[in-house]
Amino acid sequence: MRLVKVALPVLFLAALALFGFRAWTASEDRAARSLALEHARAQFLARAAVARAAPDESKYHAELRQLLRAWFAERTDLGNRWPLLRAEPAPFTPPPPRAKGGDLREFQEFADQTIGAWREGRLDLVQTVASGGLRVDVLAVAREKGKPQLAVDLAIWGAPEELELEESQGKLQQKSSVPLSFRGLSLRFFGKEGQLIAEMPGVGEPSLRIDLPARLVPDAPPGVVLARYEPGLFPAEAAELEWTITASVRTATGETRPVVASFRTKANPAWAVGATEAWGGTERTSEEAAIPGAKKTAGSKGSGVGAKSDEPARPSAWPARADAVK
Repeated sequence: MRLVKVALPVLFLAALALFGFRAWTASEDRAARSLALEHARAQFLARAAVARAAPDESKYHAELRQLLRAWFAERTDLGNRWPLLRAEPAPFTPPPPRAKGGDLREFQEFADQTIGAWREGRLDLVQTVASGGLRVDVLAVAREKGKPQLAVDLAIWGAPEELELEESQGKLQQKSSVPLSFRGLSLRFFGKEGQLIAEMPGVGEPSLRIDLPARLVPDAPPGVVLARYEPGLFPAEAAELEWTITASVRTATGETRPVVASFRTKANPAWAVGATEAWGGTERTSEEAAIPGAKKTAGSKGSGVGAKSDEPARPSAWPARADAVK
């Protein structure tokens, strides 16, 4: 009995000391990992600023691809160094959002698809344009299954992230935002002879927008906004397209700086209506009924891509679909 009376307190103190030691080492590991993650983020953002200023598309593509490869290699190394903390978010990363009026699975799938391709070393660019200190990348244009519309995926690099700490009921709450406002995606369609045959002006925020992808994918690179516009299918006789993506970003002085990405591409038959589908016909008498937002230009001067619209730009819809916001 004497041995038991002595051994029990000793075992209890040893267990308490072991628990305290593990808690202390876990705290040290967490602090070291957070410092390493912030260093990796700062290094990526500094190098990304240089990559955005690349003089041509091929050099930009090569630099961004190498930058992403180094970022994911660094994240893998940090995960191997602290395997027990691999699932924890990086410091200053807000928690995952809650869907309001929309389905969060669409946002998760969009983020997983885009970040997953970068993680595997795949970086496909339809076009890239530098404007207003930012870089607008058109990642992909594809027809959505079962819908008479396209999915135009964008990545905007360089928009600042703003962090605010508010105290509520004795607790500090972290709020993050990106002062970037989309104005719309406008399209103009040209025939084989170079004549303007139709236009499709678009005003407002994209249908899907993810300001901080790290909220959904832990190893997402910083400083990027993912967005998806969903315009209607293009007219089959269009040979060339003119794209104009407009946005604005708030600077440190509080002023608004315009961001305009305008470029031309060849028309891809996969983006157009099929042989048995109607977009408005060759007589151009029903464009507006065929595709919402399309305007007839035959026999008129047209409003042009940069024309103003009376419809105000919709506010940021994330994490809800733009068409679900009223």
